[in-house]
Amino acid sequence: SGITLFISSHYGITLLKKVFPTKVTHVDILDKVTIGSALIFLTCSNFIMIEYSNFTGVILLFIIFRSLARICSPVTEATIMKHYKRNGKNVGQVFGAIALLNSLSMLIVPPILLRIYGVTIGIKPELFLYFPLGCCLLALTSCLCLNLQEPADNASSISFSENTATVTVAIRLPSPSYGTDS
Repeated sequence: SGITLFISSHYGITLLKKVFPTKVTHVDILDKVTIGSALIFLTCSNFIMIEYSNFTGVILLFIIFRSLARICSPVTEATIMKHYKRNGKNVGQVFGAIALLNSLSMLIVPPILLRIYGVTIGIKPELFLYFPLGCCLLALTSCLCLNLQEPADNASSISFSENTATVTVAIRLPSPSYGTDS
């Protein structure tokens, strides 16, 4: 997994940087393509385990796809950091929040999946894999719906107090284009 992450991050990102322009201060097409492709690998790995779980060699294909999807986490963290680096403060707090969310998800999700597996083992043992597949499809859909625009200086404001954090982001949606009657 670590070797695949190293190869995909070093050679894959280097190749993509030659094709796509990169931005330092906000999400760019390279981030979107990298996260999207990682989510596709993740979705495929879950789908393969559900559909072809009876075949022995499927676990190797699952491991390969899952290893290729490992680039998603560092790229997502770096993309989040692009937004906070622009403001020049609270980067450590954001890293702490990301680590906290990661730890909480590792604490909460496995018991949920084990409970689903315990309930459905008599019916269909791989039914618990539909939950991660649904989450992957939701994340992939969200990634595909991202709109890459140059942020305005007043598009977001971030303020922190001692115990709470408030993030306000202005979202600009494209206006619908309706057919005009002549």
